[in-house]
Amino acid sequence: MGPACSFPASMERNLMPDPFSSSDLPANSVRVPPHSVESEQTILGGLMLNTQAFDQISDIITAEDFYRADHRVIFDAIAALHLRGEPADVITVYNELERSGRSDAAGGRPYLNALTSNSLGAGNIRTYAEIVRDCSMLRQLVSAARRRTSLMTRRNWFSRSMKARTAGTKAS
Repeated sequence: MGPACSFPASMERNLMPDPFSSSDLPANSVRVPPHSVESEQTILGGLMLNTQAFDQISDIITAEDFYRADHRVIFDAIAALHLRGEPADVITVYNELERSGRSDAAGGRPYLNALTSNSLGAGNIRTYAEIVRDCSMLRQLVSAARRRTSLMTRRNWFSRSMKARTAGTKAS
């Protein structure tokens, strides 16, 4: 099997702060969302090497599933070409990126060349698409958990604040 989501061990303790801990996370704590850049690169390179491979993954992932913004831009260009029935190789993808004014955001032709040069091909592209989708789902779960934690923290603060106000009013 290919590379799995990169989910650093330090991330586990950073996902959900311990509500019973009085200390905050260290200022230098880095929260890196789950991702697999290698899988993303292999998919993009494989798609530019084998145009028919798009049909193998189009039901699994969308551009939004890619972690890196440049990969989302490249995938969008490949998808646009595919929808028009045009081939998606390095030259046509680069031309599509130029036409849409996004070639710099995608890393330009050198990055597209590197993607195809370093690609493992499209042989296991569906497996890599599943990895990218799984990482995307994990990022969404992490995001939802963070929003929920933030909401609960605000509710608890508001509740304590209201109790303090009520106690102060009764003392008068």
